[in-house]
Amino acid sequence: MIFVAVAALVAALVSVLWALRRRYLVVTVRGYSMRPSYLPGDRVLVRRVVAAKVRRGQAVVFEAPGRTGEAAVAQAA
Repeated sequence: MIFVAVAALVAALVSVLWALRRRYLVVTVRGYSMRPSYLPGDRVLVRRVVAAKVRRGQAVVFEAPGRTGEAAVAQAA
């Protein structure tokens, strides 16, 4: 009985962590293009949203064109 309860708790925890991992991303800043807000080596926690929800002044992280797997950071204008 206890095993079933622990297994259910672990399954629920894994489900929550998986959902959080899909929603949030940690990005390490490289380069000086976002200075003084972000410096090289800064780590930024990013919440994934659809492009329509981006507002002026927000920092935006996107996949760099032509560089698979590399992220770029810009400020929404």
